[in-house]
Amino acid sequence: PLLAASDRPSHAMGSGRWGGASAATAGRPSTRDDGGGDAACGGATGSRDDGRGAPAEGPGLQDLFTCGCGHLGAELLCGLLSDAGVRFVLDVRELDHSTKRPWFNSDALMVTMEAHGLDYAYIGQASGGDDVWAAQVHSELSARASGQPLCFGRTCLLGVRAIVRECPRLRLSQVLQDTFGWSIVHLQPSSDTPPSFRLVPQAHHEVWSRQQVAWGFIAAFARAKEAELGLGGRWQDRILPLYRSVLWEEWDRSGRLPCRGEKPLLIRLPWETLALIVPDFLSQAEIYSLQQSVSPGALDYEQPRRQVRNPDGSFTQFNEHHKEAWLCDDFDHRDSRRVQPPRVHPGQTLRPWTHRLLEPVSNVALAPLNAVMCRWEASGVHLKDGPHTYATHTGWGQETVIALLAVGAQRVYHIHGIPYFYGRGRREVVTLDLPLQEGTLVILGGPLKERWLYAQPRDETFLPERIQMTFQLFADPEVAKGASTGPRSWTEDSDGAAIAIGPE
Repeated sequence: PLLAASDRPSHAMGSGRWGGASAATAGRPSTRDDGGGDAACGGATGSRDDGRGAPAEGPGLQDLFTCGCGHLGAELLCGLLSDAGVRFVLDVRELDHSTKRPWFNSDALMVTMEAHGLDYAYIGQASGGDDVWAAQVHSELSARASGQPLCFGRTCLLGVRAIVRECPRLRLSQVLQDTFGWSIVHLQPSSDTPPSFRLVPQAHHEVWSRQQVAWGFIAAFARAKEAELGLGGRWQDRILPLYRSVLWEEWDRSGRLPCRGEKPLLIRLPWETLALIVPDFLSQAEIYSLQQSVSPGALDYEQPRRQVRNPDGSFTQFNEHHKEAWLCDDFDHRDSRRVQPPRVHPGQTLRPWTHRLLEPVSNVALAPLNAVMCRWEASGVHLKDGPHTYATHTGWGQETVIALLAVGAQRVYHIHGIPYFYGRGRREVVTLDLPLQEGTLVILGGPLKERWLYAQPRDETFLPERIQMTFQLFADPEVAKGASTGPRSWTEDSDGAAIAIGPE
């Protein structure tokens, strides 16, 4: 069953494919009572999923949808949710506002929801871990159900990312399923554009199973690489004793970074994230040799044509101003924003210079690294790039370590945390501006995918060409070299594969 933006079913409860409780539960034990009352706002008994791919018998709750804001406009998203039979939206995003997409500010979103006949409430993401968060959400849904015992229509949890595996609501869904018996279906945008654009249902147990396999693959790959280097334990525990360190709150008072001739500095950021700045990592002779090795001609660069989703569901296509080369012996690189399939960077074989460079970078970082993304920028005014989320990097673990090194003109690499940090008693964003100077190595590690965004601000002056390298441990089983993975139809807000739920 698919929700098309151009040919939507009737809003009638319980009769259409997406009305009432029929569509997403077909083929599984019914969670609708004999009297026809849909308990999607909580309550009722029925079946639940045991997380192993098959429904478990026993007490449980009615199907619960989840969906992410993504890049869509509020009008389009609310219309699709309404047509899916949703009548109540519980907002579980960590922040109740969006700087880039103000139509998703909770006050503005409530008005749009009401215009589409949807009840809306913001609950946020509770501190104290996923168990506390899930208990809060379950309590809210149960309280609503007790006040509306004949609530027709479904409830949907609203997260921030369109793809659920990139969003904290995936973990929330797992706790709601395992602890409280909810049966959960994720709604994800398709890879199409209007009029074929639609929401695709995905059963949580299938999504969770695939993600567990991916996490397990990455973790096993990382452990094997660490064993080769004689490393063990948490990365933070390995690196903290070796370098002089300072808390971000203290460093932020001056913002001073080490210069040439000074010792490395480790900045202890919130959420157990660390930033290590190593000046003079390369000598001038090594810089010159590296520049010859990574210049166009020595490497095969390509200038990707990419697309971004618009609020109306269409795509805007553009040519990047920079060129890219991906070097990895084991994996290609998923590039979900490319216009044309196959949406991957083919992995070029690691050169002798990459092996010579990966070893000292890994030794300084105390982390295994197996791949390099090279980014070449021509001379001129370098345009703003970002902010981007690290969450889209599919080949990274839940915690990861990357190393940045550049030759040529200097640019600032900017990171800022999600959400606001309250460590000094006021609302503020944790930010760090890292000038990528020739020969300086910058290492970032921690929960980058969930907690941090990155960008490179516009340079107002004319600059020479530059090449920026991102060293990383990358292990994405779906793009392993030699693997047969079928067509790659993913986009930036779609995994490109639907799980069949119910009859066609």
